[in-house]
Amino acid sequence: MLAAPGFLGNMGSRVLTGPRLIMNDWGLLKAMPLNERRELEFSVEVFNLLNRANFAVPAFPLLFKPDRTRIGSAGRITQTVTTSRQMQFAIRLVF
Repeated sequence: MLAAPGFLGNMGSRVLTGPRLIMNDWGLLKAMPLNERRELEFSVEVFNLLNRANFAVPAFPLLFKPDRTRIGSAGRITQTVTTSRQMQFAIRLVF
């Protein structure tokens, strides 16, 4: 039942939760000595390794119109919050 106009209602806090956010970021580094003073480093970094879609929280700006009818798009998830899988490679000469 809707609360009377001007009242917030009696719903408790934290009763609405969004989807979980899971990220798997990995990195590897291989250092190869060239001589006593120089070293070549090769690194690979992968962000969001499993390429999991992390969805945003549902849209909750307004649930009802001023005439007390329900807004149809309320509570829908329309976007993601993280990027897709990204890979980064680097080579570094240390001297």
